[in-house]
Amino acid sequence: MTNIFDNYLKDIHINCVKSTDKSNCNTIKKKLETYLLDNLKEKDYKFDISSNISEDIFQTKWYKLQDTNLKLYNILKNIVNIEINSTAYMIKTISTSILSIIPDKTFIKINFNDDITNLSGIWDNDKIYFTLDKINDNSSKLILGLGPSASGKTFNAKNIIELLSKNDLSFPKTFITIDGGEYRKSSSLYSFIKKQFTDKKYAGLYELMSDDKKIAIFGAGSIKDKILEFLNQNINQNISLYVPETCSSNCIDKIENFIKITKSSNTNKWIALLIYQHKYGDECNFSEEYKCVGCTKSGIIREIDEGKKYSNKSWEKSMNNGIDIIDNIHEKLSEYDKFIIHNSGQKDKKSLLINLNDTDLSKFIDISKIKYLDKGFYEKNKDKIYTKSIKQSGGEQKYLKYKKKYLELKNK
Repeated sequence: MTNIFDNYLKDIHINCVKSTDKSNCNTIKKKLETYLLDNLKEKDYKFDISSNISEDIFQTKWYKLQDTNLKLYNILKNIVNIEINSTAYMIKTISTSILSIIPDKTFIKINFNDDITNLSGIWDNDKIYFTLDKINDNSSKLILGLGPSASGKTFNAKNIIELLSKNDLSFPKTFITIDGGEYRKSSSLYSFIKKQFTDKKYAGLYELMSDDKKIAIFGAGSIKDKILEFLNQNINQNISLYVPETCSSNCIDKIENFIKITKSSNTNKWIALLIYQHKYGDECNFSEEYKCVGCTKSGIIREIDEGKKYSNKSWEKSMNNGIDIIDNIHEKLSEYDKFIIHNSGQKDKKSLLINLNDTDLSKFIDISKIKYLDKGFYEKNKDKIYTKSIKQSGGEQKYLKYKKKYLELKNK
């Protein structure tokens, strides 16, 4: 039976700086894969659970291991830590965390600068032997994708890069993404564990990816910290970053670090990009042509595919903090350009792009997909752009009603 870690680094490019024999790079990959194969055997992660026999698709969707099998929870947490702390996983994740408008650009180049015998297979030991290749030739840029969870931040970022590249030929074409979604895709164990529960008719494993860091089996936060540390050590490689950030709490300190990595300044302005949908589709007060589906529906529909439970409780905080950054120049931050995208989330509806800067980009817009607006529209229509979700005692019941409705639709 094929091990889930076989050919783990098959499509990953490692440049052997000290060797002209490219077969040595494959030897490096094989050694890093062997560490995983030696430390994570099939018996460690093969398990069986009972099927979800409930007819109610709404009530019993998420399997909670801490309530039923604490031993298995501890085993899964341990083996996931072995994978995500490995050099193989970190190289794979950094390499594939890419957003580029260059068609054949599918990975970030990573250099290996030492002798293979020094590799241990553990990232904390091996990270000193690796460096990034130059990301862009002459420029770097930070794009901060603000907005609530499930608003479509990653999907819409590529459209902005294409637009700004048409206006400025020197604008970076390739970005490293700092995105927990990419970290989950890189993990063989994340995908394997998620599938064991979805195959048994559950939405997924509740603790696999939880907002509660104390119980989360997959620690996306620790992965992000390691990647940012590595990027700070490679700060001279013209690094451009795209960072989707919900900012459900104050995120100014985070932004300062992103500014440092990308060498943003008053002459190399970073970009604040607020991408949002209203909390619920029926709260969207734009005309029918531009109405959004709503973050709640988008989040509920995607949660089963991603294995990450969705909640809309932070929508207001994310919007408040996002609008605050759009409306203000913070004294801790260098100057920045500002855009807002109201994402319809539907193929048959247009999204709205509001340019709050002086540069006119209207001639580059595909008017069949996007309505282009300027900062004058923003000042006159803030009530439409940010409609605060109605606070009411039945708010939780409304969310549950939405959830049941869309889960039923998804399972037809």
